Amino acid sequence: MTTIDGCGESVVLVAGDGPDLRDHVLSSGCLEPLLRHINAETPVSFLRNVTWTLSNLCRNKNPPPPFDAVCLCLPALALLVHHTDREVLSDACWALSYLTDGPNDKIQAVIDAGKLFCHIINLCCHYCPIHPLSCAVSRHLKVGFYGFLLIS
Repeated sequence: MTTIDGCGESVVLVAGDGPDLRDHVLSSGCLEPLLRHINAETPVSFLRNVTWTLSNLCRNKNPPPPFDAVCLCLPALALLVHHTDREVLSDACWALSYLTDGPNDKIQAVIDAGKLFCHIINLCCHYCPIHPLSCAVSRHLKVGFYGFLLIS
């Protein structure tokens, strides 16, 4: 494991250790630099940590993460759900599941971030290990489905 991998894993573990530490990580300003690591040159092992971190930053409901902070993840998550690595794909779906488990305005923000609804349904049909997760995301997204049809 490289030093940067170890640092990335430390951030992921801190962010996943409850809403207080998650919010501290978010307020530290680490999200934008983290998002810059999502590109075609990023090694898959590091991209897994980045996606896991994003998932942890979107996690917890009591209280939920500040949506104005985590909505910065939406364009990246819209790209990551198309990744071929199953761990990246799974954590991206978890993040979307967390973000869509709430009021309609949050669901609509996820729908507006990209043409995710049809792609999540496709994942439901084709990837067995991710099937329950992508179906959970699609259940959350169904609330805004008619809005999705209008903007597609």
